[in-house]
Amino acid sequence: MTSPMEKFVCSHCGHHFEGEAGPSLVCPNCFWSTSLEKEEGRPSPANTARETLPGPSKVRSGSGASRRGFWLWVGIVLAALAFLSIFLFASRHLVKQNEILKKIESKNAEVIATEAPELGLQETEREILNRRVTPESPGEITESENEILTRRVSFRPKGMRGLPSVPWSWKEFEEFLKAREAEYKVPLGRSYRKKLEKLFKTHALPAHEAFEAKDYLKARDEWIRSLAFPIYGQDVKKHRGVVLTLLRPYVNDVLSKIGAMNSLLMEKDFYSAEERVEKAYDSFYTLLQSHSWDEARAALLEVTQALEGIQKSPRSVSAPPLPPEAGSIDEGIRDVLLAQAAPMEPSVLDGEILRQDLEAKERVIQSRSPEALARVRQSYDGAVTFLESQNWKEARRLLETVDFPENLAEDAKAKIQILERFEKRKPAPGGPPSLDSGEKSG
Repeated sequence: MTSPMEKFVCSHCGHHFEGEAGPSLVCPNCFWSTSLEKEEGRPSPANTARETLPGPSKVRSGSGASRRGFWLWVGIVLAALAFLSIFLFASRHLVKQNEILKKIESKNAEVIATEAPELGLQETEREILNRRVTPESPGEITESENEILTRRVSFRPKGMRGLPSVPWSWKEFEEFLKAREAEYKVPLGRSYRKKLEKLFKTHALPAHEAFEAKDYLKARDEWIRSLAFPIYGQDVKKHRGVVLTLLRPYVNDVLSKIGAMNSLLMEKDFYSAEERVEKAYDSFYTLLQSHSWDEARAALLEVTQALEGIQKSPRSVSAPPLPPEAGSIDEGIRDVLLAQAAPMEPSVLDGEILRQDLEAKERVIQSRSPEALARVRQSYDGAVTFLESQNWKEARRLLETVDFPENLAEDAKAKIQILERFEKRKPAPGGPPSLDSGEKSG
């Protein structure tokens, strides 16, 4: 059985309707259920209408609440933006302030580096500059010194200045002719063979003797004359095809000897100077092994002067003119002779290795000399005094002259390395005053 229909009013939206009472009853206009009331006992419709007029007002009140929520969010956003702006402004200010501080620090560091570099030193560096080392007294030869004294520079082997091959003997030449005739099955004939043998005895053998006597010009000219073979059968073409073919090994060997003589003649000044250096060096080396320091010092001067003489020698030289007999030699052989006599630049002794060896040995000699040791100590003490007065330029000048004894040299080197950094910090022209505070030395 259905419930009777009753009249209801919605206090939310003011809508009147009929419906069955029950928990499922809702306003058909706004679908609210909690705002429903029965019309019994309620004011008249007129009053109801008047009372329901504020309905829109409630709606407006709800809209007002929404607007208040909106403005609340707007206020929150604006406050956040204001906070962010303040934060960014403060951050930029701090960054700028840090940059200014860094520039100030950098400028201060530059001023310190240029005007007072000692203020930028580390403690260990300050100790190095301020320390004063006592030179070691000469004692027994140390292992490092002994290595320097026993080291010996090697000069060019003597064989490089000699002949490229051993000169032929008369028997070797005679057997050579027989073997070549048998190989090519072309006998030269008794009369022509006699001419070749005479040419060899007259010129090739004396050339060997002249070389042994170190008369290189005569040796060269005699070997050139030994190549003036008579024309075979008075036929140049036949002469080249037979005689020069048979004698080619001999001709090539003689040409190599002539070339060696030309080199010796052009380099004789160089070689004689090099021999003087080598001889002086041998004497110097012998004195060092016997620890004859005073004599070794004098011998060292002689080696140095001889070495300087090599460096002053001319670099381009020409061989002496060829002897007249060169004109009667076959044209092909003569061209080789002319090429060998062309101007050349002889190879000379590379003095750099020798110079380094002499300098090392000189330091050992000086370390054994009381006078030299006193001079070095005076320079070292003067440098330390300049360092104490911050006269860096004069200090470095004196320190660079301290190269022995070993403990003083090492300390001077360590000080120079620190002063070099001072030099690198020098301002450009027109900038702050130089680090070379020479005016402080008084």
